[in-house]
Amino acid sequence: MSRYEKAMFKAEKALKEVEAEWSVAEKEELAAWTIVWSFEKAWNEEHPDQKGGWWRDNRYLIAEKMAMTKNATRLALEKNLSKVKTFFELKQRQWQDFLLRDSKRIKHCPCGKRDNSAMVQCDECDNWVHLSCANLTEKEAQEAADYMCSSCCLAEVKKFAEDFIRYEAGEINDDGQSVSSEE
Repeated sequence: MSRYEKAMFKAEKALKEVEAEWSVAEKEELAAWTIVWSFEKAWNEEHPDQKGGWWRDNRYLIAEKMAMTKNATRLALEKNLSKVKTFFELKQRQWQDFLLRDSKRIKHCPCGKRDNSAMVQCDECDNWVHLSCANLTEKEAQEAADYMCSSCCLAEVKKFAEDFIRYEAGEINDDGQSVSSEE
């Protein structure tokens, strides 16, 4: 697992945790405010002549203080959630950029061994091959103007053979262009 992948998954885990905390805090705040509003409504129904007098009742003040505390907690978590979302989006972009860059170049020899020995890059497919797998010395690799891996060599030989057979059959001319049957 690459460091970009680890960082992205760690950021995703943090985001899920903060989202869960925020969701709980939001529900707790809503419940606390529901108690406050229910108290106000009940007070006004029980004391129609003293509308608004509920704000002097100790029970109301305690419920309101609890709701305000829950609100402050939710707002702090919301601020943290915003930061974590931004961080996650950054890590997600970095991961996508890494995948895009990584898909354009293969850095590992087809042999499958992942070691730090010297490698040479194929000029055709951009794959990297261990010098030992390419049967090259370091000096030969440095002096070579071009390098073509065995897979690309094989593909080129196959194409040449197919073209030669088509040429011999009269399907293509010397330039590799299709010959019409009318000629």
